Amino acid sequence: MHLIRTGILPRAANAPSALDPIAIWGKTLAWQAAAPGAGWKSQRPQKRRAQASPSFAGSNRENTDMSCSGKKAFTFTAVLILLAAFCRPLPAQETAAWVDFQQKAAAWRALPVKPAISEEVRLERVQAENAVREKRLEAAVEHYESGLKMNPVWPEGHFNAALLYAELEEYDKAIWQMRAYVELVPDAQDARGARDQTAIWQDKLKLQDTVVFRDPVTKLMWAKQDNGGEVLDWQADNYCHNLSLGGYSGWRLPAAAELNTIKDKKQSVNGNHIKGGIKLYKGCVWTNTTGGGGPHISAVSFRLTNRSCVSPSVLCVRRPGE
Repeated sequence: MHLIRTGILPRAANAPSALDPIAIWGKTLAWQAAAPGAGWKSQRPQKRRAQASPSFAGSNRENTDMSCSGKKAFTFTAVLILLAAFCRPLPAQETAAWVDFQQKAAAWRALPVKPAISEEVRLERVQAENAVREKRLEAAVEHYESGLKMNPVWPEGHFNAALLYAELEEYDKAIWQMRAYVELVPDAQDARGARDQTAIWQDKLKLQDTVVFRDPVTKLMWAKQDNGGEVLDWQADNYCHNLSLGGYSGWRLPAAAELNTIKDKKQSVNGNHIKGGIKLYKGCVWTNTTGGGGPHISAVSFRLTNRSCVSPSVLCVRRPGE
């Protein structure tokens, strides 16, 4: 199963006609799957899962003489410790919240008949679908999140929230939601594809964290380093426009107000008081905001002392999904 950009909304081939109007949305995602039934999720009954014995995926570890081959004799307790330490990679979500969700998911899977979603949750779904039609993705995911607060074992809600978070490039949240979907319906036709997509998002998240700082307050995505030298004002905009970083395009020169949102007196990188570990050439960067009523763009300093801007560099910004 692959996530690609097309002109239609992701949905299952057999999804009910209630979702058909959303297909007019221009820029979004579509699922291609080897198995039928993958795509934008509509409410449908889930098959009861047969209980299976727990299994562990082995992994080779360097700098250790212990393995999962059973060549050495251990007590039962030692074997369990070995398996936990070396054989099963722990997901990042294995926190108290994730463990709590796993317990709820197990109880839901054990039900012989899965209850239908409540009217309140259904209305959140309706509002989410309408927000997608209007290209208000953040509003759409908020409606799914509201529905999931009322019904945390709603597979469709987790699946669609994952797709929306991925479109918004919030891959950490997309991963959590898709894992929650697989936790609820591990035997679904598209479960394997969902796991594959989670792995892809993990790779994207790793790359994103390496070269990009995403401000959790403004949701803006910043390059973690400027261009590394002084440029003239007329060169600054061209640099961002042509920048390709972390697999992303659509970079631009930030406004002065946007730059002010990443100032932080409590943090310092090479004497520059800035969030996210962002590295600057000399602490002064160009903006797209004109200054002093003249035609020239202004610059912003991140130094607490000697705030005069000397040798401005370029720090680029983008908004996810644009």
